[in-house]
Amino acid sequence: MIFCCSDSIYLLIKLADVAITSLPTSCRRVRILTARLSEIDKKDGFDFEKRMFFHFQKVGWDVKITPRSGDHGADIVGREPSGVCVVIQAERWNYKVGASSVEEVIRAREYYGAKRMIVITNNYLTPKAKRIAESACVKFWERNRLIDELAIVNKQRSRELTPMHS
Repeated sequence: MIFCCSDSIYLLIKLADVAITSLPTSCRRVRILTARLSEIDKKDGFDFEKRMFFHFQKVGWDVKITPRSGDHGADIVGREPSGVCVVIQAERWNYKVGASSVEEVIRAREYYGAKRMIVITNNYLTPKAKRIAESACVKFWERNRLIDELAIVNKQRSRELTPMHS
């Protein structure tokens, strides 16, 4: 069989297309989520709170954003699908989150009568903040965990958007 120049170019383009679409889906998701986290890094704290609010809504929680002032240490108060009340402190910072954020969510647990507490950040916690969180059973989502949690919702959404084949 004889190929002309245009056949070779077509074949190369087709091979490149197959190679790109064959990349593992998880690798593409990580790149997409990392890009989204970079966008979050550029926004303000209230935008981050809203993003987390929508995240928890998407996973089936009943959530509300607390007032911007007088929030008693919680940015979001929610109920898991099981009915458990959870207080969330969402911290979009350019530096590590300190102990005061963990202490605030501990106070919020008492005020809102919550069973669980979570501190979520686009960054990381200081060692002192981690020690306090662990001793008080405060869950924390640092940057890498945040990427993983966002990936769960992204995976669910892609399943919902993928048409069923018969």
